[in-house]
Amino acid sequence: MTDNKRTLYFMLSALGIAAVIALYTWLSGTDFSSTSEQTTVTAGEEVAQTIKNQIKALEVHSITPQQYNNLRTEIIGYYQQQDITEDLKDTYLSQLNDTYTELSFAKVQDLLLQDPLPEEDIQKILAHLTTLKADKNKIAEVKRKIQWYHYFTQTLPTKVDTFIEKPSSEFNTEEYDKLQEEVSELKYTEFEVSATVKQAQENNLQKLKEAYDHYRLYKERMYDIYND
Repeated sequence: MTDNKRTLYFMLSALGIAAVIALYTWLSGTDFSSTSEQTTVTAGEEVAQTIKNQIKALEVHSITPQQYNNLRTEIIGYYQQQDITEDLKDTYLSQLNDTYTELSFAKVQDLLLQDPLPEEDIQKILAHLTTLKADKNKIAEVKRKIQWYHYFTQTLPTKVDTFIEKPSSEFNTEEYDKLQEEVSELKYTEFEVSATVKQAQENNLQKLKEAYDHYRLYKERMYDIYND
């Protein structure tokens, strides 16, 4: 082997050894588990952001028990797939519950302003809120408003009709005053814009007025008879 060839061979061998050493050093210093972990964290953050956006997107006019149930199932599913931790699952379920409850009560308030009263829709929301252990006082207050609506538009007109059917000779002024007071008062402001409520009020007030006018004429006739 000539000196030139021997020198070239030595240089190539040295370069090969250096390359092997460099590759070994790079492989030793690389944490592949860290890369995998970073990918997992990024995926988890994307899931977390998705959940946050879905909760934030809930709106009063479209909120429904089914929408709540679907999102709750989705959050639990992410946890079961290990996309989020148990702590995050509990946090998001709590946020969902609070947001849904607040929006549902707001929707109920809007429904109370509708005419005729969509009682079935309101009752469905209240039933679901009850299962979620929402504010009992708020639920009870809504139920009282519905009861009053039925009383004012159905029961009270029947009481007025029964009263005015009596002859003037049996006219009871105390009963009249009580009915007049009940008919005149709209207990809840939500129903001040209700055409059904206002019509019932106008009809009852007119009936009571006519009954009182007849009673007054009856008293005048009786006075004339006894003082003739």
